Amino acid sequence: RAETVDTREWMTVKQFLYRHKGQVGRNNLYDRVRDGTLPSVRLGKRILIPSDALDSLLEGGRNGQTDANTD
Repeated sequence: RAETVDTREWMTVKQFLYRHKGQVGRNNLYDRVRDGTLPSVRLGKRILIPSDALDSLLEGGRNGQTDANTD
């Protein structure tokens, strides 16, 4: 049986916001995590987001699903 391994880089919400400063707001990011439109993993109190998740978040905005620039 073959297993798949997730090799993506994961970062905290704070790290994600710092890296993508001005592209997505904190409240919007938490809303997307909460409603499941942004992939994330919760480890205790920490929320981890794949570093490439902004692409999917912005792509969703282009399709009318979310506005990544509002807070």
